[in-house]
This record gives sequence, C-alpha cells and structure tokens, in this order.
Amino acid sequence: MKNRIYEKQTECAKNKIEIRGRKMLLLAGMIFLLVGMRVPGISAEIGIAWGAQAADAGQGTGENLVMTRQISAGELDTFSAPPGSWTDELGREYRLKSWDIREKPGKRAQEHVTRRIRYEEVEGAETLPESILVHEEKGGESAEGRISLKEAEVLAERWDSSFCVPVTFYAYGALEYELGGLVIRQEEAEQTDLWGPVLLRELGLSPDAYRLLSLDWAGDVYVDEAGQTCRQALARGEKLLKDYEAVYEGQVSWQAPPVYELWMEYELMKEGSALREPTEPGGGEETSIPEPEGGPLWYWVRSGFVLTVAAGLVGIAVGAAVLVIVWLRQRKRERKAGKLPIIDK
Repeated sequence: MKNRIYEKQTECAKNKIEIRGRKMLLLAGMIFLLVGMRVPGISAEIGIAWGAQAADAGQGTGENLVMTRQISAGELDTFSAPPGSWTDELGREYRLKSWDIREKPGKRAQEHVTRRIRYEEVEGAETLPESILVHEEKGGESAEGRISLKEAEVLAERWDSSFCVPVTFYAYGALEYELGGLVIRQEEAEQTDLWGPVLLRELGLSPDAYRLLSLDWAGDVYVDEAGQTCRQALARGEKLLKDYEAVYEGQVSWQAPPVYELWMEYELMKEGSALREPTEPGGGEETSIPEPEGGPLWYWVRSGFVLTVAAGLVGIAVGAAVLVIVWLRQRKRERKAGKLPIIDK
C-alpha cells in the first residue's frame, strides 16, 4: 500500500515537472515566432519611422524632405553651406537639392521688472506718482513700459517752518472780521489756533499735515473795488514733510532682433540616380556628379535591411521548430497514457 502511494506521488511530481517544461518550451517557441513575424512587417515600421522623422525634421513633399534650423548672427558670418547629404535612421540617403537663409522678424518680448524709488520732503498736499515710465536696454534693444505703484514706506518725517499762506480779512461790523465763512472778533484775529484749522480745511489742506502758528499784518485797512473794507495778513506755520521709498512693478516690452532660419530641401537618392550640386541661394544650374560606388545591393547591406530580414527568418524557423517539438512530445505522452488509440497498420 505504501509503495503504491509512493509511486503515485512520484508520478504526480514527474507530471508537474513535465507540465512546467512544456510551458517553458511553448513560451520560448512563441517568443521566437513573434520575433520572426515582427520582421516581415518592416515596411510598416519604415512608414511609421519615416513619418516621425519627417515631423521632426520638417515637411516632406513626396520623396523630398524639408528641414529648417535657426542660426545665430555670429554663425551667419562664417556659414558657407549645409551638408551635401543626409542619412535617416533607416539608412536611407538624401542629397541636398537646394537651400536658403531666410530672415524672420523677432517676436515682441516682455519681462517683469521691479523698481524702488526714494522720494524726499513730500508734503501733505502732494501725492506719489501712481505709475512711472521705465526705459532700459535688453540685448541691445530699447525696452520700455509703464509700471504701477504697489506700496510705499515712510522712512522719515519732520516739521518744516517754511509754510505760509496769505489771508484777507473783511470788515464785519465795527469790531469783527469775516474770514471765508468764519466770523471772528478783531482781538481774536491773531489767535490762529481758533480759526487756523477751519481755514486749512477751506483751503483743502489737512490739519494733521499743516498748522498755523502766527499772523503778520501786511499793510493798513483799505477798501476794495466792491466797496468792502479789507486788511491783508500773512499766516505762518509749519508743514509735515515725509521721505518715502516706493515700490513699482510691471512689464516692460521690446522688439527682439530678427532671427535667421536655414532652410534645406533634401531629395531621396533613388537607385541609379546621380548626385547633383545643390542649388544655392540665388539659383544656378545643377551639375551631375558620378554615382557612388557599391550599387543598390551595397546600399541595402549598409542600411542593415538584409541582416534584419535574415534574423527575422531565423526567428520564425526556430519558433516553429520549438512548437513542433512540443506538439510531438505531447502526442507521445498521450499515446503512452492510453489517451489516444494506437492504430495498427
């Protein structure tokens, strides 16, 4: 009984090993087969690679290929001509048909700028500029723009005693004067603290930034053209001066210098075609040059196409052989197990 159990266990282990082996062989065969089948579709891959190459290089016109690249002004001084031939990733050769250098206008460029400006001795009736015009050089070009005030910080402040304002008093009765809309007594005319703030507001000035401290009479009483009795005076006082640091931000723009573009047209070299001199800017006739040695067979060998096809065919053959071996082994096992009847001839 124990021997039977042991034999069954041994048989199960062998079956598992055989199943794993068959799976590995089957997988290897499928890999070789897929690799081999990949090569016959090389024409599709060439078409995809050609489209990608044309998109990167420029625009294709039939079998011609147009490529462009930007060249600097410094390179323009020493530039003679582009390469006479070009080979793509698939090994196909193109010859230069014509080329030209084209000038294109530069784009309008912008840049964010910040400026800090110090304003000194600014009094209350004055305001800081809301915007300023900026001029500067950018790559040899003049850039300008109007930037706006973002913030202002008071650095210092002080009272200045140079403030004065002329005042005209009009007689209002025998013992009173009229100053604007304010009526004051004659004995109060020199008391600026009583009527000074009112006068400042009527003048559009803030009492926090200006103050009147004294009054000096200028001349005697007189009668004006309207027949009113008047007397001139000069009110003196102080004004608050502040130093500011203002921050301005905004955009400046300028016209970038022109750029130069090298335009090149290449044509595909066909079998038996002869090389010709490219057409330079300004025209000119094409001159034939002897065909390079090697012929079309050497072209295909050099491009790697022959080697690639050979590797693909080998992959197909190996993959098919592995699959056949797996199938034959499976059939043999099934016959031994009695799953398939053996037909006697």
